[in-house]
Amino acid sequence: MLANHAEANGSLLSVLGGGWEHFAVGALPAIVTGYVAGIAAREPEEMGTDIAMDLSLYDPDGTAVAAATIRFTTLHVGTAQGVPARTAFTFPFSIPVNEPGVFRVSLVYDDAEIASLPFEVQGPL
Repeated sequence: MLANHAEANGSLLSVLGGGWEHFAVGALPAIVTGYVAGIAAREPEEMGTDIAMDLSLYDPDGTAVAAATIRFTTLHVGTAQGVPARTAFTFPFSIPVNEPGVFRVSLVYDDAEIASLPFEVQGPL
């Protein structure tokens, strides 16, 4: 999800102003800031292993304007059989925007895109 602010603390995710699908700016050019936040479910056989997910943020032309590798290790197990352990993650971003358009966040794990999150940057009215 996209949010105004997010913090991860183990399996817990605290979000302020989360779930937006657009961001309105008062003037262009502008700097758009926010957080990508989420929860990764881990299977029992993955406990204790390092996981890396690649997160990229693309502008309307498909050019990557921000990127990071999110790394974590889950050490705890689910509370009962069939309940996966969950690990929260956040990625703060601040990107320059020269014109309105649809941007996209991509999350890749094990060479496969597991999430795609488009959002619109709206210009001044």
